[in-house]
Amino acid sequence: MNHRLGPEEAKIYEEGVRQYREVKRLLQRMEVLSRRALERQAHLAHG
Repeated sequence: MNHRLGPEEAKIYEEGVRQYREVKRLLQRMEVLSRRALERQAHLAHG
């Protein structure tokens, strides 16, 4: 995208980027936790 952002557009864009990163971080965290839970369930089932 070769469009120069105005101050208002830049603000909206920055906010979007920030939210995207936050959501991505939360999804990664949930993935780690769910993997851990699945491993634990498997361990308990075999134990």
